[in-house]
Amino acid sequence: MPTNLTGNTVSSTYDQLLHVDGGPTATEKTVYGGTGVATALKVSTGAVSVDNIKLDGNTVSSTNTNGNIVLSPNGTGTVSFSKAAITGGTITGVGLSGLSADLPIADGGTGASTASAARTNLGIGTNGTFDAAYGFFYSDVDQTYSANTPAVVTFSQSAPFNVGISVASSSRITMTVAGVYEISFTGQLYNADSTDHAVTIWFRKNGTDIAASATKLAVPKIADSGVHIFTITGMEQFTAGQYIEAVVMVDNANVKLDYTAAAVGPPAVPAIPSALINVTRIG
Repeated sequence: MPTNLTGNTVSSTYDQLLHVDGGPTATEKTVYGGTGVATALKVSTGAVSVDNIKLDGNTVSSTNTNGNIVLSPNGTGTVSFSKAAITGGTITGVGLSGLSADLPIADGGTGASTASAARTNLGIGTNGTFDAAYGFFYSDVDQTYSANTPAVVTFSQSAPFNVGISVASSSRITMTVAGVYEISFTGQLYNADSTDHAVTIWFRKNGTDIAASATKLAVPKIADSGVHIFTITGMEQFTAGQYIEAVVMVDNANVKLDYTAAAVGPPAVPAIPSALINVTRIG
C-alpha cells in the first residue's frame, strides 16, 4: 500500500482516503475511511474532535458527561505551561516550581518567597518559629514554715500533658528550651493564730531572687476564716535548662500553705491544692 498517492487514481487508492459524508458543515460529522469504516475523528467547519476531546478555536474540552481531561506524558516526560490562569476547581497531588511571582494570599499562597516574610504576611509573627512548652504542677500536702525564714514551695504532682517543662528536686520548674515564659503561682494560705499575719512571696531563677518579684499579703486571723487564696503572675526569660522557684516567707509559724482533700459528698468537691503553678512559653 503506497504512502505517497502521487500519480495514483482515486479508484485505486480510495480505501486509503478519509471523507465526510456531504462535506463539512457547522455541525460536527464523523470522518469515514474509504471503505465506510467510521473513525474516532469528527470535524465541522469550526472544530475537530477525537473520541471525547474537542478542539474548538483556543478551547480544549471534553464531550462526555462530566468527562475528565488527562494530560499523561510518557515515561519521564513532563507537561509544561509557559502561562496558566486557574479560575476554578482544585489542584491535588502536584508540586509547583518556577513561579515568576509570589502566590497571593487570596489565591492560597503566602504572598512571599521567604519564611519570615510569609509569617509577617499571614500575621503569625514569631509564634510560628518556636516549639510550644507548658507545664502544670501542684502540691497535695500542707507546707509549713518557720517564722521569717524564706523557703521554696514544693510541688508533688505534675500534669500528664506537660510539654518541655518539668520539675526537679520537687521545687525547680525547669525549662527544656530557651524562651520567654509566663508564670502563674496560686496558693491557699491558712492562719491558725488569733492575730493577722503577713506573708511575702517571690520568685527565684536558678537560685537567685528575681528583682521586683515580691508580693506581701495579709492573712486574716482564724476568727475571720484564717484563709487567704492568692495568685501571683510574672514573666521571665530562660535559657535551656534554667529553672524557677516560688519562695514563701511567713512572719509566724502558724501560717502555712494548706491542702484541702476532696470531699466525697454529696456534693462531691475536688481537692484544693496547697499550691499550684502554671508555666507557659510565650516567646
